[in-house]
Amino acid sequence: MKKSMSNLQVFLYNASAEYHLRRLCMDHLPNLQVIEDFASEFCSMQDFIPFALDRISHETSNLRHLLVDFGQEETTSENVHLTHSLVSHLWVFWYEEWVRDESQWQPLLKFSNIESLSTARGVQMTFKEIFSACPRLEKLELATIINDPEPITFFARLMEIEIYFKSSYESKYELSNILSAPDLKKVTLFGNSAPAPNS
Repeated sequence: MKKSMSNLQVFLYNASAEYHLRRLCMDHLPNLQVIEDFASEFCSMQDFIPFALDRISHETSNLRHLLVDFGQEETTSENVHLTHSLVSHLWVFWYEEWVRDESQWQPLLKFSNIESLSTARGVQMTFKEIFSACPRLEKLELATIINDPEPITFFARLMEIEIYFKSSYESKYELSNILSAPDLKKVTLFGNSAPAPNS
């Protein structure tokens, strides 16, 4: 695999054992920039332009899109931000009951180049924690509004946000809070009766 696919930059697939194949690719195909799928709803094959391959050591990779699925009992290495330091798009899928130990997801907060972040289902972070961990963040996708009543003073570089609402009872205050981002250009709200933001 390593010999025959060593120059591969994008490998898209749909398989029943995604996690195992993804780990195999991450460990043995260091030139891959996208594995399995794009790690963001904001990206697609149509507008994807591969980055020039950076010169890397045998312990690092050119991966730019990282998917993490805690539903498949996936764990993250403490050094994942070092071995895959070029990751700029991160997609995390979890339910709260899947992630019982903060050490499972804390390594994901150490990436320094995240431009887009997508979360499916629950999220255990406040907006302040997200923007502090991802100071270059431009695009954010959430499966639910974050219950974060504290005023936000730093919005990273946020220009686009998508929020899926489970019900119309989710807080309008927190929605207005995030919509005050000074560089915000595009907002997409969808789901079960998304609430209108406060004026």
